[in-house]
Amino acid sequence: MPARRLLMRKIREVLRLKHEQGLSHQAVAQACAVGVGTVNRYLQRAARCGLVWPLPAELAAPPRCGFPTNSRARSPVPAATSPTSTAP
Repeated sequence: MPARRLLMRKIREVLRLKHEQGLSHQAVAQACAVGVGTVNRYLQRAARCGLVWPLPAELAAPPRCGFPTNSRARSPVPAATSPTSTAP
């Protein structure tokens, strides 16, 4: 579960910097070493879930409101298919 803990730390830091420190999306992105789009997504998902800052201490993982459960889990990419050739 290390990836989940790392992701939750990143989400917490984005929320803290935005709401507690009042930083811009760009400043939060730079401080957290993520893209501005990632900051936007985290903040939108947190708002959709009803997450507010400060987060409850018992919240160990982000609720399932669009937050990924594992940063390495991605949908599989379909294998490229090559056309079958018919030799005479």
